[in-house]
Amino acid sequence: MSSTVSFQRVQRYSIWFSRISLLFGILILLQNVVFWITPGSLQRGAAMLLPDGTPHEVNAAVITVGFFLNALVMGLLLWACWQAHRLFQAFANGQVLVSATGVRLFRIGFAFALVLPGQVTSTAVITLLLTWGNPEAQRLVDVSVDAAHLSMAVAGALMMAVGWAMGEAARIAEDNAQII
Repeated sequence: MSSTVSFQRVQRYSIWFSRISLLFGILILLQNVVFWITPGSLQRGAAMLLPDGTPHEVNAAVITVGFFLNALVMGLLLWACWQAHRLFQAFANGQVLVSATGVRLFRIGFAFALVLPGQVTSTAVITLLLTWGNPEAQRLVDVSVDAAHLSMAVAGALMMAVGWAMGEAARIAEDNAQII
């Protein structure tokens, strides 16, 4: 198989991956909107954060702070999807080994890596707000890390390293092209 045919395949697949990245972003956004407007979903979400039987109250402060903290984490995921869309769009246009590739990979990794501290912080703040009306001994602050967010942070760190390496490779390729 010639390199031209292989490169055309990369371009063709990149068009699809670009669209899929946008679709994932839209689905993340829709899922978030549905969660916040569906009756009972906030109460179920609160119950999932707390140990069984823990008294709690879903009030305006919890909803407001929860919405904004959740928006920050969702914003990171949407930004990662947008960067992936731009990355694959560039691939589809034939721009593969360019410095922007490294920058976009680094940004995707950075967003993924920030989801972990964002999720830990938002869970801690929301559990405290949910139990704030309880007597002092019954208030909770849940600081926990789950495997999915930890895996995303590790994958993000790896993507940052690959993005940095791709950026360096692109700079070397550009320098070599100028010599010739």
